[in-house]
Amino acid sequence: MSRWHLISRVWMVTAWGGTVIFTLLLIAVDWPEYWIHISSEKSVMGWLESVLLFACAFTAALLASITYSDEVKGLRLWIWLVTSAGFAFLMLDERLMLHEQIRERFLEQTGIKLLPWMVEGDLLMPVYALCGLAVTFYLYRELSSYRWSRSFLLVGIGVGIVAVGIDTIPGGDGLAAAEELLEAGAILSIWSSMMMAVFSELENRSRITNT
Repeated sequence: MSRWHLISRVWMVTAWGGTVIFTLLLIAVDWPEYWIHISSEKSVMGWLESVLLFACAFTAALLASITYSDEVKGLRLWIWLVTSAGFAFLMLDERLMLHEQIRERFLEQTGIKLLPWMVEGDLLMPVYALCGLAVTFYLYRELSSYRWSRSFLLVGIGVGIVAVGIDTIPGGDGLAAAEELLEAGAILSIWSSMMMAVFSELENRSRITNT
């Protein structure tokens, strides 16, 4: 096992293990009302999701910097820059509840429901989902050459789609808690996919330097 493989494993185990332990503590501290620190957008779990989104934005910016150092940049540089900006926006949306405020102040008055079970005026989440899928198409192409990156990204996409679907369904605290947990898992998976790409690039550059 190379040194960079070992470093990447330490990062992944630390990130996933730390997130799981932190989440279990949030569940245990007010058991059996486990949802208190999880289900609300302004809960501690919401804060963790904003931290993970910041990590995604930072990692995408790091990949943009690595791409900029290459002689051939092409579309890759812009993909990582747009991805970084997108995650930064999602971080602000998570903390400031931007799409919820827009829905309650403006869109709810229209009474429009895209699906029978959705809340009136909940029009932005599908837009977010479509934009995310468009960016994901390019991300998959960029990360497809890194085996673990591709796997983490596919898991993140799948879990994220389920989380968005649950978010459109009105429900109690248990359903909201499930959505927040899935959302955190999806974000962490996508961050992991980008971090594995960073480690692969660093390993490749280390080999070139040592030859």
